This record gives sequence, structure tokens and C-alpha cells, in this order.
Amino acid sequence: MEMKASLLTRNVLALDAISNGVEAGCKQIPHWRYPRLLISSLGVAIFVATAWNVASASVAGDEKTVAALDSQYRTAVKQNGGGQPPQASDVADSPDEAMMAPATALATYMAQVEGAAAPSVFVDDGLVIVENFAPYIFAGKDAAGRWEAGYRQHAGALKDLKFSFGRAHDFTRSGDRVYFVLPTTWGGIYPEGRFEEHGAWSFVLEKSSGRWRIAAYTWGVTDETDWPAVPPTANETNGSGSGDTNEDTRALLAADVAWEKVYAAKDLAKAVAFCDEHGSMLAPNAPIATGKEALARAIASDFAQGNTTWHPNKVGVARSGELGYTSGTTDLTFKDASGKTVTSKGNYLTVWKKVDGSWKVLSDSFDFE
Repeated sequence: MEMKASLLTRNVLALDAISNGVEAGCKQIPHWRYPRLLISSLGVAIFVATAWNVASASVAGDEKTVAALDSQYRTAVKQNGGGQPPQASDVADSPDEAMMAPATALATYMAQVEGAAAPSVFVDDGLVIVENFAPYIFAGKDAAGRWEAGYRQHAGALKDLKFSFGRAHDFTRSGDRVYFVLPTTWGGIYPEGRFEEHGAWSFVLEKSSGRWRIAAYTWGVTDETDWPAVPPTANETNGSGSGDTNEDTRALLAADVAWEKVYAAKDLAKAVAFCDEHGSMLAPNAPIATGKEALARAIASDFAQGNTTWHPNKVGVARSGELGYTSGTTDLTFKDASGKTVTSKGNYLTVWKKVDGSWKVLSDSFDFE
């Protein structure tokens, strides 16, 4: 009959089997598939002490001994003020919504720093931040205030900042402290053009008064791409040598950026208004949509999928000056079936038509990995 025991007791028995510390006559215990246990230093001490007791008893196949050790562990934890044994939430493989809240609030503030108030997401004492702007390390008294001042100076010239999170990984927990790595993509406009950078935050959170706060974080950029605001010459932009002026290019790029802004805000009326009367859209796994009514349905369906953003990296205007194109990368952020936030990356190509001096979307297509 299969023994019934707590998660920790099973791991104690597995540790005993691996250490070969059982006394003579004790059967070899099968290896268990170990879940990640995140316990405090007190828990470690109790864990080791219990493992020693297991090694000196013939526990394999002895359900009574298993139950006794399980009871001993629970009693010891309570006597030492350690609360209950680790529960399922302590062995999760990713941060939950409450743990993600301070990271999301911090990134939202950083994207809207102009006129925004810094959120209360940092611990009151012991905060440590490592950033890529001077003085790089923010620690000690008033670390949060000095970080905010440094960031405001760093981001002062940046506009239209947007971020998207990847799937968090390397999650561990010890009591009221957790650690995880959060891949993040930032994009925006700076004086010389647009940029997109990929990197990751490493967060340490602490729980106090029932709320998770940031005790430490580091940020590192792993890859960055920059695009000039205006291509150096017409030849470098579309190879035509004529019909593509800096003014045309600026206007077309501005139209693409403006369309992305209302699209990201999920403003259906304004998003459709950017499209030509005979415009079309080809979305993944969907029939082509042509005409304003069909485009409205297609865009509304896209809004329902999640949050779409994009960053242009190429722009060109035809010799006639009446047609042009923009292309670049696009992100779709949504929640999967388990409720986790996921970002799919892809590419897009938009063909534009100049109508009464304004650029309108004639054809738009995109895909995701």
C-alpha cells in the first residue's frame, strides 16, 4: 500500500535514501521526484534534524514511522514559531499576481514618468537597486528617492515609452521573501530616433503587512536596436533616388507611430479612422478583411486577443509620393490558459496611401512566432 505522508516528510525519506544512511535491515527507499522546497533557516535546521532521525530508524515501508515523523516535524515548527509546513504556494514555479503587482506598477511609472507619482513599491529599509544610469548603485538611506531623481534625469529625453514582460523564470521562495527574473522589452523615442532594448530584471521581494514590496532589483540590457528618426538619404531608404523626401518620410513615420498609439489604447474608432476606405488587413489565422466595416471587426477581434504594440524599423516612399510602407517588430501580450502573462513577438508590414495629404493604411499584415 502506498504510504501517505506530507510533502516534506517524503523529501526527508528521499534524502535518507540518497545519503545511504539507513541502518542495517532498512530497505532502500525509491528516489522521489523532488519539488523545490523553499524554507527558512529554521526550516532547514528542522529538516536536517528530522533527516537524522529518519536515518536512524527503519522507515521504509513503515507507515506508522512516516506519520510519527510528519507529526514531529509539524510540532517542532509550531514550537519554534515557524508556522505551518510549506504549502503548495511555497513551491510554485512562477510569481503569482500579487508578486507581479509591484513590478508592473514600477514599470508603468517608468513608462509614464512625466507627471506621474512614484508608486509605493519599495521596502522602507534595506533597499538596494543596481541600474544602468549613474550612480548605478542606490542603497542605504533614501535609496528610493535618489533612484527616482536619477531615473527622471535619465529618462528626461525619452518619449512614448512602452514595455512588455516575458515569462518570469528562476522563481524561488523562502518564507516571506521571493526571487525571480523577469525578461522585459522597452521601446520608445529618443532625440536621435527610436530604440528597442531587451533585458531582464532580477527582483527580490519581501512581504510585509500582507503586501509584497521590492527589496532589491538589478536591471541589465542584453540587446538594443536603434533606428534613426529620418533615413540619411532617399537612396538608403527605398533605393529609388527620387520621390522620397525627408518631409515625406517624417510624415509617414509619424502616421505609423500615431496609429500604434491609438491601437495600443484600444480606441477602435480612431484606429479604424487611420485606414483607407478600401484598406485591408491580414491577421494570423484569419481571413483578409477589406473595407471599413470588416476592418473594424478585425481590429476589435485583435483588441480582444490582448495588447498589441509595434516598433517601426524601416520606412519608404514611392517615387510618386502617393504610396509608402512601414515595417518592423510587433508584440502581442496576453494571458494564457493558466492566467500567466505571455508575450508573442512577430513582424509587420503596412502599405500606406496618401489621401488628401494624409497617410492612410491601404494594407496591413502581421504575424507572430
